Amino acid sequence: MSEAVIAAASEPGDKVIPLNHGYVRNILFTETHSGDKTGYEYRVVVENNQSRPVMPGIRIMFFDRTGVQIGGASVEGVPLMRTGDSESFSGEVEILIDAVPEYFYVESRSD
Repeated sequence: MSEAVIAAASEPGDKVIPLNHGYVRNILFTETHSGDKTGYEYRVVVENNQSRPVMPGIRIMFFDRTGVQIGGASVEGVPLMRTGDSESFSGEVEILIDAVPEYFYVESRSD
């Protein structure tokens, strides 16, 4: 099973974005700064709403205003989740191209 959502990025800052697609309940992006470099961290809430245990794979991608992918992340360490289990995971989005993210894409899948 694979489900994805594409959404417009909101204003920078800590704002929980409800998704409720596949195994992803919501996601939060935080803009970070180190010197003159801007980065982004995420916190994603994952929930197993299936009737069987799953080990979901979650991928996050950032795109600029023209639709070019500028960065991404794979959520690491998602364990086997039983029905009804919910956990949050955090990490950093790797920015590959110096551009402002305008859209993001979240994909969740399980074998």
